[in-house]
Amino acid sequence: MLEFQNAPQLNIKCTSADCESDLHCFKQLKKMTEKERGKCRYCGADLVDWDRLHVRDLGDVEYTFAALKNEMIRHYFFHRELD
Repeated sequence: MLEFQNAPQLNIKCTSADCESDLHCFKQLKKMTEKERGKCRYCGADLVDWDRLHVRDLGDVEYTFAALKNEMIRHYFFHRELD
């Protein structure tokens, strides 16, 4: 039987960002206004067409992946090697 092992702590969170390196945080807060939602919570960058993403069109997958890689947490996991 395999024994469960705790994963090592990562130095990244859902709210991590490095805006100077074009890696943002789009996680929404309930207190955000409609105008603030979808933009980086730190620098206000408006880089993702969320209506386009929410369509989930497989023919538009290139845009979907490119857009999601603008977020630091997603960029990090897109580039992690799977074991």
